[in-house]
Amino acid sequence: MFLEQYPMLADIAEASEDELTEAIEPLGFHNIRAEALKRIVLTHDCLPSNPESLMKLPRGGQYVANATLCFARGDRLPVLDRNVERVYSRVFRNTWPETKADQMTFTQRLVPDEARAYNLALLDFGALVCQDEPLCEQCFANEYCVYFQDSVRRE
Repeated sequence: MFLEQYPMLADIAEASEDELTEAIEPLGFHNIRAEALKRIVLTHDCLPSNPESLMKLPRGGQYVANATLCFARGDRLPVLDRNVERVYSRVFRNTWPETKADQMTFTQRLVPDEARAYNLALLDFGALVCQDEPLCEQCFANEYCVYFQDSVRRE
């Protein structure tokens, strides 16, 4: 795991960009993220502790800020990437908000106290089951999913 390999910002600063690229490859966009990560640790003594400051970092944004605070500190924040957004938009098809800000408000209410495990599960679920071409027949939640129920009615 990345945090075990690089527990301190100084550990990241000492790592080569190739090492960082390999360590974060499972996240995707690893070359871009490794370069940004290296720039951040060389210019900051500590990781910012609020979303606004994190969003100002290179390659920052709401997703990066929430993911960082959730996974590094356990903050109860939604981690809303393309895969997770797809899951929510299918399950909550009739009530899913249109704007990103409203989606963040909507999902904030759903995140339990165990935010790390919840967000990791959603990220994996969106990548492995609720894909662009979803595996609805194999999905444990298909009886609750509006997308699946609508597709069954169309058949």
